[in-house]
Amino acid sequence: MARCTIIALAVLWYVIAHSVSTDNVTKVFMILFNMGGFSYTGWFPRHVTNGVDYAWLVGLAVSGVVYYVLSLSIDTASEGPPSPRASENCKPSRWPPRRTRPARNRLVRAAVSSGPHLPAPHRSWLDERPPVKTSRNALDRGVAGMTVGVAERYFFEHTQADIVSRVRAAVDVLRDAGAHVTEVDLGWPAPGEADFYLSEEGAAVGDHWPSRRADLGADVVREFDAVTRLTGVDAGCARQRRIEYQAQTEERLRSDGVDLIVTPTQALSPPLIGATTASFAGNPNEDVTAAMLGMTAVFNALGWPAISVPCGTDAMGLPIGIQIAALPWREADCLAAAAVLAI
Repeated sequence: MARCTIIALAVLWYVIAHSVSTDNVTKVFMILFNMGGFSYTGWFPRHVTNGVDYAWLVGLAVSGVVYYVLSLSIDTASEGPPSPRASENCKPSRWPPRRTRPARNRLVRAAVSSGPHLPAPHRSWLDERPPVKTSRNALDRGVAGMTVGVAERYFFEHTQADIVSRVRAAVDVLRDAGAHVTEVDLGWPAPGEADFYLSEEGAAVGDHWPSRRADLGADVVREFDAVTRLTGVDAGCARQRRIEYQAQTEERLRSDGVDLIVTPTQALSPPLIGATTASFAGNPNEDVTAAMLGMTAVFNALGWPAISVPCGTDAMGLPIGIQIAALPWREADCLAAAAVLAI
């Protein structure tokens, strides 16, 4: 955009300078040769340059000044360190990780792209910790003095043992970095949580339902069949239950002084392609999509910031992650904890 502006200004200056005009600036610098019987030589070329047209030089000078002024608005510091070579990103997964920085570089890019970290004005009274200017400022802050809540009930108790052991090792890293670790209960699954999103789902694809029913999977079709039976009162009640769950959970965790919540990102190893069911939370035939989203849906319902950080591999050698979530408007806390695990 800046370069286009510079080119446009340069062209505009040249056009104006080579037009027949009584403007004093034009007359000072320009030479106009025999245009319809009219000719004019400005003061500058007549007395200084011996008739040589320096209009292009003036345009270049103006463009240079404009380019310099516009370049001052470019934040080169926010570009972050150069990306590592692809080969460094393809090293075998292990825990604890080697002292390489590819994961941290990704965190830097995420922090830069997130822009200023501004707490919502109507919630600022809830934040005792002063806000950071940008999320990137949190990457080197660490987790010393922060309280990390481990969501044991439901989340750890329904997760494969090999995944649990890796996630607990990651929690130990946070503890060694100065965080206080405690157990928390998120009250999940929440009553009526299956209906939290039905009205939103219906609104998102309403123009294509049911005309494209055949293009959707069986699990999605079941959801939209439920949407068609949903009344306005039902949708309002579901919304109210979600708001109540959000408020109660936030109030409880704030009163306990919890800054971060950790869970496994997924409860089980990825199923084979074509699988439609998986064993999860006591149900041997749970819908595979619901099972794979079992650990993350809670923070969708709460609307809290969350991030997944690699923390090793499962018994099959496949990558697994630890999910770190923070209270509302505390994205910087997520990044601070993720940076500790990503170094």
